[in-house]
Amino acid sequence: MPLVDDGTLVTVARAMDDAALQAGDQAALGEVGRQALAEQQPVLVRHRYEVLPPRVPRYAGGTGTAADEQSVREEDVAALREVLDGEGFAVSLDATAAHPTLQATRAQVLTPLSLAQARARATGLEMRYPCRYLGWELAVAGPDPAAEGAGPATGRGERLSGPA
Repeated sequence: MPLVDDGTLVTVARAMDDAALQAGDQAALGEVGRQALAEQQPVLVRHRYEVLPPRVPRYAGGTGTAADEQSVREEDVAALREVLDGEGFAVSLDATAAHPTLQATRAQVLTPLSLAQARARATGLEMRYPCRYLGWELAVAGPDPAAEGAGPATGRGERLSGPA
């Protein structure tokens, strides 16, 4: 059965930074994520990127940070979306946040290499585009892990009603 992000999947792990994607740090995957890694079962991976206003270079009289008075450029949103789409992600836009947020999802089999590649991708995109990596989630189909004693403190057992 293919994994479709239609609101019926259960989030089994989440982290708010890419450092937790290091191949050696598999504790952040949670029990179900580690099992999927060990058994090479596909999971749905969601990555979230916040698109920021462009930076004003220090040599141009700016502070080197995103200026509050600047707005996010539509072409930056489109360029980041195109890169993620080109890598096989289904990309959705949340325009209700302070800055547009892209959620990139795809089903994949987790491996130590795929975890390292995800971390490198997040770092590379932050360097090339005005964006901030907000974190990742793993979701699977099946029974609600909360029924088996997994608590919400680990991010397990939260029914999703659609893209976060």
